[in-house]
Amino acid sequence: MAQMHSSGRSRSVLLVAILLAIVVAAPAAAVERAPFLPGAPNCPMFPISNVWNKRVDGLAVRADSNTLLASIGLNSYLHPDFSSYVGGGYGIPYNVVGGGRKKKYVTFTYASESDRGPYPIPRRPKIEGGSDRHMLIVDRDNCVLYELYAAEWNDGDPQAGSGAIWDLGANRLRPDGWTSADAAGLPILPGLVRWDEVRSGAIRHAKYKERPGVRARRIKTIEADRRRQARDLEKTRAKLNALPAEKLHVVGPDADLWVHLGKKRRWMGGSGRNIPSFELFTSPDWRGTEGWVRFNQPLYRYGVLIEGGQLWFKNGHVVKATAKKNEKVLREMIATKNADRIGEYSLTDKRFSHITKFMAETLFDENIGGPNGNTHLALGNSYHDCFVDDPGEMSPEDWENLGYNDSSVHTDIISTAPRTVTAHLKNKKTKVIYKNGRFIL
Repeated sequence: MAQMHSSGRSRSVLLVAILLAIVVAAPAAAVERAPFLPGAPNCPMFPISNVWNKRVDGLAVRADSNTLLASIGLNSYLHPDFSSYVGGGYGIPYNVVGGGRKKKYVTFTYASESDRGPYPIPRRPKIEGGSDRHMLIVDRDNCVLYELYAAEWNDGDPQAGSGAIWDLGANRLRPDGWTSADAAGLPILPGLVRWDEVRSGAIRHAKYKERPGVRARRIKTIEADRRRQARDLEKTRAKLNALPAEKLHVVGPDADLWVHLGKKRRWMGGSGRNIPSFELFTSPDWRGTEGWVRFNQPLYRYGVLIEGGQLWFKNGHVVKATAKKNEKVLREMIATKNADRIGEYSLTDKRFSHITKFMAETLFDENIGGPNGNTHLALGNSYHDCFVDDPGEMSPEDWENLGYNDSSVHTDIISTAPRTVTAHLKNKKTKVIYKNGRFIL
């Protein structure tokens, strides 16, 4: 790989880490678990929610994208450093050790920004050739990544420029201003392209691309933005749950719909259980759904694309369903037992989601943002997680009495058209909670 450190601590000419989407024959739904190393199959290469493992093809393009690409070199080629050169002249190898490997403390040049250790260095460690001399070590039993820069084994008296220890099961960042084994303060191993990945036909993580000629500084990663977003989502969710709302009135050019929230409900979402996770949703009392709604996003169901769907509700049931394309399939789906009832209502704030295109994959499509945000509902089964108490204490009769729907299907149908959502409160007052694609609590 290219040089990542200058010889001096000042690092006056260094690198900016740019996350590039490298996807080779990777379908939208392909990433179900985080990447892992062949030598440590039980260890994820950081959680699936980590920035290294997130798809970026649905994100907004940076305003300075062309400038960054030009600085990298529009006519340059990706150089496959797979550590295959016998002399070790290029490429970054990695070492895999067991949890019982004896650890040693390392003498650091930049000790104030290094993790003290100790480090489980094997007797004959593989070290990157050249001046950077990165040493990467994975403890396969404890799922910990150890990385050293300018590493020297010294016959058992190891020295290094800097070092960092990473929990592969967590999204922890380095303290602000700190380096790691990489000048940007990021881990190295998750951004490397490995030969086993290329051989498999898919690289399912971001790749490191270095940009020389910029002032040294720690890169503020997408992970930091994700944390801020999670906090903002949680604040919004808390406000929704504190609101004494009985029902919602959804109004727009393609909707005039009443959704009865019901008793013992809460709003969920934004927790990262699903990836991505921008929506906030609840499972309403299906019996109070009234009105009509049209969907401007397609529905991909049973391998068939349904477009221009419209639904009319009365006394909680779908009494009429039409579609411009494949209406028959929509009707067949609704004919499934209890699939004519609402199981979920969801709102997505456009400030949180940068997904703007239909992908025919529910986990992405239900989190679409766009200029007007995303308001969608699901027909079929309810989410018992939205119950405020212990779901394990509930009987089927209890769920039925509270209006939680029970069905073998759960079909999300999505619209990104402009809508205003007004909450009708228990004290008979009203409050607009969503407008112009944003929560306004």
